[in-house]
Amino acid sequence: MTRTAMLAALVLAALITASPADARRFRGSRTIANPSGQRAMPVGRAKSIAQRVVRQVFAVRAGTEIYACSRHSFAEAGCDFQFTSRLGNVTCGNAVVRASSARIVVRYDAFNTGCGDF
Repeated sequence: MTRTAMLAALVLAALITASPADARRFRGSRTIANPSGQRAMPVGRAKSIAQRVVRQVFAVRAGTEIYACSRHSFAEAGCDFQFTSRLGNVTCGNAVVRASSARIVVRYDAFNTGCGDF
């Protein structure tokens, strides 16, 4: 088998394994220390924290992130997000950022099956 044919076979194998069977839901949470003790969660702060957590959890392709955030209450805000992973999957989800005086909890729920609901 020539080198070109081997490369083509590897690319084909990679494309076959990246089929809709790889569609997944990702749920989880991250807890961050809140050294300032601030409980207020304005939209700008929530976006910054959610973006940091999403980048830690997922393999985000640089320059592909979109965030739309809104404040739910004094100490809680939520952000819908969309990004393309380094593997080329479009992923959409929601992150809720809630602050107490000691810690900040970020809960996320994401899908790589499309963005129909967002």
